[in-house]
Amino acid sequence: MPNQPEWKPEYSVNNELIDFQHQYLFSLCKTLHQLQGNKRNKLSIEQAISGLLDYIELHFSEEEKLYKRHPEFAAHQKLHQNLIQQTEQFVADYKEEKLELSELLDFVYDWIIEHITKIDSRYFKELENM
Repeated sequence: MPNQPEWKPEYSVNNELIDFQHQYLFSLCKTLHQLQGNKRNKLSIEQAISGLLDYIELHFSEEEKLYKRHPEFAAHQKLHQNLIQQTEQFVADYKEEKLELSELLDFVYDWIIEHITKIDSRYFKELENM
């Protein structure tokens, strides 16, 4: 199993709540990473996936509360909706055994890191200057 990405200080958006939530998303993915490869963990994996999906939705809801005054709020909200739909499709494909858990995790890690470093960090900097 390849190593999973870890939270790095440079992922910080300088918002205590959002940074904590981003770190927790990494933690949830790390749990899934540790469970993969053992068929006896099927129920635990399904529960962890469900928890991850629930937390993603909670996190996006919290972010959106902070972004409401940003001029690109609607676009960001749409991006969140698309990410949730994509993640749900990956989960459905995993449950139908169309892809491996590692592929689901790679997708989630990639969008978390991309979203934090390219989008969230820019939004928070812009909000500081408003």
